[in-house]
Amino acid sequence: MTLQVPEEAESHDADVEIKWNKNKSVIDVTYDGGKFEIVKADHSIGRNIDAAWFGLKVKAPTDVKLADLQNATYNMGTGNKFFTANEDSTDKTKTDNRYILLYGSITEEKLNESVKSGNIISYTWTLDWNGDGAVDQTINIKVSTSTLELKNIDKETVWNEKIAEMAETQVKNENPATPAEETTATEESGKDSQPKTGEGIPMALVGMMTLGLAGAYTFKKSNVFRRRQRLCRRNSYC
Repeated sequence: MTLQVPEEAESHDADVEIKWNKNKSVIDVTYDGGKFEIVKADHSIGRNIDAAWFGLKVKAPTDVKLADLQNATYNMGTGNKFFTANEDSTDKTKTDNRYILLYGSITEEKLNESVKSGNIISYTWTLDWNGDGAVDQTINIKVSTSTLELKNIDKETVWNEKIAEMAETQVKNENPATPAEETTATEESGKDSQPKTGEGIPMALVGMMTLGLAGAYTFKKSNVFRRRQRLCRRNSYC
């Protein structure tokens, strides 16, 4: 199966990077920042909420027959949808129109939530191109939100780098590190500086230990010497 690399469906003021593995079965797409505007919902074209939208033009493999595409599906974690039912590719009976458009959305709520999850909005789509039930292609999209700019329907800026920083600060203030976490962090940072066995013992104590051992050894040796002296005197052979 000759898989294709998707193209950006919408032109945004964002740096879009598309990467793929050797056989194009895994596609990683990254949106770095950019300017987006929220538009009103329009159910007739699949826009079910007020949001800013970004998308990919995903092309069917060149060697999949048109008849097989009737069973092809895509999934964004909400259940399989048929390739032919996608609203954004109107006539899939034509060889030059074998594609679908897959969209993700950006809202102010999603941006605030993204601060708690590392300033990333992500989507994953899986595609079964020949309808056999197996995943043929996986597309991962990540949108970096820390440098993103978003305007609402009234063209007012509701998100930018400065607002993102303020949101991060607020999250940190609302979720301060607990004493247990601070203690753990201190213990972890101090692991490498812990003395090895025998290290860090006061020299006076080391001296006392050394003297104690020497004294024990000397004490035993002195007793043996005294016993020998007494035997010498008793038997008169020394």
